[in-house]
Amino acid sequence: ENIKVANFTITGGNAVSAGCIGGGGILVTHPDLEYVYDGPVSPVNAVFENLIVTDNSATAGGGISIWRVSGPTLSNLIIQENTSEVYGGGLMIFTSVASVTDVTVSGNNCNTDDSFGGGIIINNSEATLTNVTVTDNTASFGGGMSVGNSDATLTHVTVSGNTATTSGGGFLSTPYSNNTLTNSIIWDNSPESIYAFATTTISYSDIQGGWDGEGNIDTDPLFTDAGNGDHTLQPDSPCIDAGTADLDGDGIEDITDYVGLAPDMGAFEYGSTASVNDPNELPQKFALHQNYPNPFNPVTTLRYNLPEDGLVNITIYDIMGRQVSNLISNQQSAGYKSVQWNATNNAGQPVSAGLYLYTIQAGSFRQTRKMILLK
Repeated sequence: ENIKVANFTITGGNAVSAGCIGGGGILVTHPDLEYVYDGPVSPVNAVFENLIVTDNSATAGGGISIWRVSGPTLSNLIIQENTSEVYGGGLMIFTSVASVTDVTVSGNNCNTDDSFGGGIIINNSEATLTNVTVTDNTASFGGGMSVGNSDATLTHVTVSGNTATTSGGGFLSTPYSNNTLTNSIIWDNSPESIYAFATTTISYSDIQGGWDGEGNIDTDPLFTDAGNGDHTLQPDSPCIDAGTADLDGDGIEDITDYVGLAPDMGAFEYGSTASVNDPNELPQKFALHQNYPNPFNPVTTLRYNLPEDGLVNITIYDIMGRQVSNLISNQQSAGYKSVQWNATNNAGQPVSAGLYLYTIQAGSFRQTRKMILLK
């Protein structure tokens, strides 16, 4: 079946009181509902996008549980402040094939001894994570992430500020997992940032404590303000332009949406390095960057790159496609630009909480991104 869940908040779910083991907010599972490790896997075309999953609880998968299915995709999600007793405070992927893109997993926890994956647990699965932040989660093992008996591919992932009471503060992996981490940052987790075996291959990443692999570094990434949840990079971060665009080593760039000489390490591409270091240097291509902070209340900043002079329009829309605010509509010179939005409409009235779209039109270039206003 085709399933799509999008554009709202899921909160207050309790899987135990509902008679389920997993999925306090969302449960995607095999039709037989059997809680078995090696049972049959059911194909499912399930899309989850533009959701806030918060304050839910379960025995396993406090926010979201994906169990014995193949095909779910998660994109543009915020999974925060959910609780699990044993596995996956925020997200659990068990005996499944799943894709996770542009997702924030923050402030989740597993609250019993011998628990795994405060933010995310991946077990007996194939999972791809891209542009994911895993921050301030807690568990006994793998405070940020726990991966077991799986093939996990992590690209542009930031794992920071997580805590394990036993081991694997940021990232924990068993010897039976074949993990690939590229262009990622694992930093400032407790008691250690990473506890993994040699079957984990890491390259072009910033790993606290060090890790053998091409392009890896062990240097403070210089987050903008990690204490307040801002894991973007400062202008002099060693992670800027330190990643690779050629993920499979075939000499062809697999990543093309980056600024500078090469992609950055971590979940957030630094979009205005040249403007900070050299105000006279111009961007090489058009770009509209993710707003920061996101979610926000009530002010956020939108950054964009103009490689040439031209007429620029930046417009805010609600989820129904109705125009909310026309932020910019004028001729602008080339350069690295930014504009703030204070969550008001064209009449200066405050808008309600929810998902909004922001679009730039500059000549023939057009790009749209999403942001979430919380109140």
